[in-house]
Amino acid sequence: MPDFDLFDFYRFILTVLVASYTVVKLACFMWRWQSFGVDDPRGVGLLRRYLIVQLLRTRLRRFMPDVAVIGILLIVLLLLIGAHWR
Repeated sequence: MPDFDLFDFYRFILTVLVASYTVVKLACFMWRWQSFGVDDPRGVGLLRRYLIVQLLRTRLRRFMPDVAVIGILLIVLLLLIGAHWR
């Protein structure tokens, strides 16, 4: 019979709960944002379209160093997780 480690079980349950909470909150946010300016007065719809246009006009070159750092840290995290499970 395999050994039962309470700490590993706690980490697993905590991971499931946090991931579930995050997915639900993200889905609720996306649902509210998707329906934010649909039937609202003209000003709110204009504000929504303005925000979308501003996000689309964002220069990606300004953020590429930060994206590269995030990618490198993500790779290191995945390597550490892989080493932990061996």
